[in-house]
Amino acid sequence: MTAQIIDGKLISQTVRQEVTARVKARVEAGLRAPGLAVVLVGQDPASQIYVGSKRKACEEVGFVSKSFDLPATTTEAELLALIDELNADTTIDGILVQLPLPAGIDTTKVLEHIDPEKDVDASTLTMWDACVSAFLSCVHAPERDHDLTGALQRTRTG
Repeated sequence: MTAQIIDGKLISQTVRQEVTARVKARVEAGLRAPGLAVVLVGQDPASQIYVGSKRKACEEVGFVSKSFDLPATTTEAELLALIDELNADTTIDGILVQLPLPAGIDTTKVLEHIDPEKDVDASTLTMWDACVSAFLSCVHAPERDHDLTGALQRTRTG
């Protein structure tokens, strides 16, 4: 079987359209739009671009995006306190802490502090454990959606 090129842009557009429709239906049913908190510590240019794309994606699909742009001088204690607030905020469904964090902040401690129910990047060990079977299902989605069964079978068996 020859390689099959899939159209990533088309898949992305399709997913965004589906999410937009679900958010619209949710709001029309009287429920609030999902909320994402995006936390950026420092001024890393690549991180700013990435976070900007997440904010734009939220806007496109109807999510509420709350931005927390903190100075590079933010302490670990201040960051953990913010995460506590976001964990308790009922209007926030997901928390994204953009990496890398500045020196002096324990990344593992910060990520483990995020409520696993709100960990959109599956950064916590709890989420990794919970997501293994879901991840395996996602790995097989392109196989199902693009009839790649023969190619994947050859890959698995050598």
